[in-house]
Amino acid sequence: MEDHGKNTSGTTKSHRAKATKAINRKADRETNTEANRDTRTALILAAGELFAKQGFDGVSTRMIAEKAKVNLGAIHYHFGSKENLYVETFSFIAAEGKDLSFSRILEARKEHEEDPREKALCIRDMVFHFFSDLFESPRRDWKKRLLIQELFHPSPMMSTLAEKIMKPHNDDLAAFYQALRRESTLEEAYIWADMLYAQAFFYLMAREPLGILRKEVPLEKRFFHTVALTTARSMILLAGLPLPEDLALDTPEG
Repeated sequence: MEDHGKNTSGTTKSHRAKATKAINRKADRETNTEANRDTRTALILAAGELFAKQGFDGVSTRMIAEKAKVNLGAIHYHFGSKENLYVETFSFIAAEGKDLSFSRILEARKEHEEDPREKALCIRDMVFHFFSDLFESPRRDWKKRLLIQELFHPSPMMSTLAEKIMKPHNDDLAAFYQALRRESTLEEAYIWADMLYAQAFFYLMAREPLGILRKEVPLEKRFFHTVALTTARSMILLAGLPLPEDLALDTPEG
C-alpha cells in the first residue's frame, strides 16, 4: 500500500525548493541589473568629466575606465565604443531635463491649447525652464563645460548629437511657431526658435569674459532671470500672442 503522506510531503518540499530557486534567480537578476546600471552610470559620469575637460580626442577609453574604477572591457560591453559613450553622455544630460521639454510643457496645458493666453504661457514656461536648467540648477559643472566644448570644438559625433539630441526640441519649437503663424516659412520658424538658443548659448559661452567686462552687473540668478524674461517677452510678441501679466511691459501714464 502506497504512503500518500510521504508522497505529498515530498512533492511539497520539491515545490518549495523550486520556488526558492526561482526567487533567488530573480534576486540575482535584479542585483545584476542594478550593478550594470551602476557601472553604466559610473562610466557616463567619468566620461563626461573627462570629455568636458580634455575634449573627445584627448580622452582614451582606458582613462575613462580608470576614473570610473571599472574594467576596461565594461565600456565595450555597455556602449560598444568611445563614440557611443560620448553620445550617451549627452543623452544622459538631456534625460535629466526631459520634464522641462517643450512637448511636456505643451502636454501639461493641452486642455486649453486653443487659448492664445495658454500658448503664451507655454512659451514663457519653456524659456524660464531652459534658462533655469542652464544657469540656476545644481547640475554638475562638467555638463555645462561639455556643452561648451562641443559648441567650440565639434566632435566627430556632432551630426549624431544634432539629430538625436537637439533636433527634436528644435523641431517642436518650429512646428509650434508655424501653427501660430501659418504664413511663416520653415526658415522663419527656425529663426524664431534661435531667439532662445542664441541668448542661452551666448551667455553660457561668454559668461566668464562678460563677468570681467561688467563687474558692476553680477551675472547671477537675478541677471539670468531678466534675460529669460526679455527672451520670453520677445518670442511671445513675435508669435503674435498676448503677453502674460508677469511679462507685461510697463506703459507710461497719460
